[in-house]
Amino acid sequence: DKLNCIRVKLKALIHGERYEEAMGYFLEIVKDFGEPALLPMHEIQEDMKAMNSVMKGLADETLLSLLTMKQKRTIALVKIYCDFSDVLLFIDPSLVPSIALRCMQLTVQEGLCSKSPIVFALYAKSLSSIGTSNDIGESVRFGRLSKTLQERMGSSDCGSLDMMVYYVMGLAQPSGSD
Repeated sequence: DKLNCIRVKLKALIHGERYEEAMGYFLEIVKDFGEPALLPMHEIQEDMKAMNSVMKGLADETLLSLLTMKQKRTIALVKIYCDFSDVLLFIDPSLVPSIALRCMQLTVQEGLCSKSPIVFALYAKSLSSIGTSNDIGESVRFGRLSKTLQERMGSSDCGSLDMMVYYVMGLAQPSGSD
């Protein structure tokens, strides 16, 4: 099907380390999907805070029990966003929070999919970059939820999930004083 072909082409560009070409193709994909433009963290900070307010109002079990995403288009879009998020670390890391925010919005609206553990981890890492103690606490919460989702879903399709979760969980550790 067309959505899988789009994803396969993007992954081929990524695996071929043709990052600039992958970035152009990725931006074309999200534009064709009618998605909002990716913006750097400083331009989406208020949107992140608004989303975090919504998320604070949802209990962990509510988030872990969201319905399963049904629309193939939305599932493909979330997978494409997640596939590309790692590459953005090399091209423009300031755009990763924009992907995290959009994926979390889609998850809350549409439900969970195989990439949901990575969505929660991306969101956790993005919250940690805001830097207030409340955001760090929520970041750790979403890191834990990410691992729980991975365990419940048995999802092995999550790339660098462990690395992100360990980073976020490290934020919760008190720093030693020598």
